[in-house]
Amino acid sequence: MKKIMRIILSLGVFALVAGCNNAATTKDSNSDKKNISVTVILKENHEEFDKKEIKVAENTDLQTVMEENFEVVTDNGFIKAIAGKEQDNAEQNTKGSYWLYDVNGTPAAVGASDTKLKDGDEIVWDLSGQ
Repeated sequence: MKKIMRIILSLGVFALVAGCNNAATTKDSNSDKKNISVTVILKENHEEFDKKEIKVAENTDLQTVMEENFEVVTDNGFIKAIAGKEQDNAEQNTKGSYWLYDVNGTPAAVGASDTKLKDGDEIVWDLSGQ
């Protein structure tokens, strides 16, 4: 009977140690997110007025990058103003102009919150009537 109890106790200790080791590994891998560098360029009518090199965690979405690094106004999840320049605003002489962006020269096919950034990406926002 003592032999069976020792085996059960040994298995229990082994399971406990293995479980703790596995949890520690999972925690470490989640906290070691890779940082990437991206460039964000702001233009109005195709003229550059701001440029920032930004380090962010890998797989960060563009919406988050914009909100954390620029003065941004959103409406229903869409960016309608960046750095105090509001789209489609007669008072700011931007009537008929909208914020559009491209990534690495390719026009966006999805919203900023759905655009996951990769290392070296260059994002150009342009407030223009196209």
